[in-house]
Amino acid sequence: MNPNAHILHLSEYTPGKPVSEVAQELGLTHITKLASNENPWGCPVSYQELEKAVQQAMVYPNLNRPSLVTRLATHYQISTSQLILGNGSDDILQMLAIAFLSHDDHTITADYTFSVYRHVTQLLGATCITTEMTDFTYSIDALLQAITPTTKLIFIANPNNPTGTLLPVSEIQRLLATIASTISSDI
Repeated sequence: MNPNAHILHLSEYTPGKPVSEVAQELGLTHITKLASNENPWGCPVSYQELEKAVQQAMVYPNLNRPSLVTRLATHYQISTSQLILGNGSDDILQMLAIAFLSHDDHTITADYTFSVYRHVTQLLGATCITTEMTDFTYSIDALLQAITPTTKLIFIANPNNPTGTLLPVSEIQRLLATIASTISSDI
């Protein structure tokens, strides 16, 4: 059995180097790694809590009691249907791609951003359009110009990974308002 043709062209993910390797290469003694979303202060859960969790790891969680989703929805005063949790952002991004993308679709993101955006797009055989950044920051104008009728998802990391730049809320609101007005005028 052969995989779908587009799977054969997936870009290989290249993880960042381990801290020990960087320390040896550059002769550094103190490094705080930020690129892999690792916690430089260690695990925030006690050994006792971890041991308790491991003892129940083989059992599905009890979904009949108030869950994290319920507590988050209550806290933010939104419906539980407006939240999705996953095993990290890669998991959620892959769910979005599976739900919305097919072979002839496009996604849009910027260069110098989270590589998983391109990866999940390729995984579904879709095409990822990459726009140029301005001073290593997403350009809302470039994103808007790249939108076509085949655009299904626009990926924005904010703050951006790996540049750390941040789009103001007003720019994201401008993007959403422009898209909304374009969609309503096409109906």
